[in-house]
Amino acid sequence: MTKYWGNPDRCMVCFEEPEVEQTWKGQTRVELVKHHMSYFPEEIAYVHYECHKKIHDVPLHTFIQYQEGDARKFYDMKKDKEELPGWSSGYGGGGSGIANKDQIKR
Repeated sequence: MTKYWGNPDRCMVCFEEPEVEQTWKGQTRVELVKHHMSYFPEEIAYVHYECHKKIHDVPLHTFIQYQEGDARKFYDMKKDKEELPGWSSGYGGGGSGIANKDQIKR
């Protein structure tokens, strides 16, 4: 089960709220990025895009609690799961969660 640090309304690095941009439609809230602090177990912190760059550029080790290669392993495992028939990640990828006509028992 994924553990979330903080919430989508406050950056865990700078503790500021999400930015608001002015667009032709009016004001638009810029959603925070979901940053993996750890892949095994999965732990995610909500951060601004600029704060996310800072985590990796500085680096901010408090927010990097994984080993080299963990990200590739995590996403390879996720990809393999999504290729299973009827499996859905809940993110719009993978299976629909609905069996195809050949899988329905009559």
